[in-house]
Amino acid sequence: MARNAGVGRKPRLLWGVALLVTICLLLSGTVLYAHGGGIPRLTDAAAGPYRIFAWTQPEPLRVGEMHLSIGVVKAATDSVQSAEALDEAVTDATVMLYLLPVTADAPVISVPAVLQEQMGSYYYEADAALPTPGEWRFTIEVSGALGEGQAEFMSAVAPAREINWTLVAAAAVLLFFLLGLIGVWNRMQAKEMIRDTHKTI
Repeated sequence: MARNAGVGRKPRLLWGVALLVTICLLLSGTVLYAHGGGIPRLTDAAAGPYRIFAWTQPEPLRVGEMHLSIGVVKAATDSVQSAEALDEAVTDATVMLYLLPVTADAPVISVPAVLQEQMGSYYYEADAALPTPGEWRFTIEVSGALGEGQAEFMSAVAPAREINWTLVAAAAVLLFFLLGLIGVWNRMQAKEMIRDTHKTI
């Protein structure tokens, strides 16, 4: 009985491996991103009474969904306070992201950035949809008890990623190959069980 249980588990394991490999291949051409991290766009940028840090994902930016992580700290009032100010996060501000295409006549896209705590660090996170390729201006506006400030950066937005049909076809061929291996394995196990049964008889 123990041998039969092992035979049942191995095909299921091979099926799992085949499915996992196929999914990995299909997703390998897609940029996945989560909160935090990304490509630095602003590093200690002056914004009135604040200093701003910003990162974007994915890289490169493309038509479609994008993510922006923003760190806001208090600006130092003099050189002596600079080190302390960089450690003092601003967590009670209203942070807005404004997106505007430079080369096209289109309305400004405004998105609020929401404060999130991650492992003791505070970041404002925003998700937006970029509708067209080209050069875009990204403006971050911060308002709070200390006052108001803003900083901006420019970035090119590439066209939307197209489906890589070559990759999809390769994944399909690999899947069929793995399914064939599973079929061969099952036949070999069935023959071995028959031989064991004959030996027992």
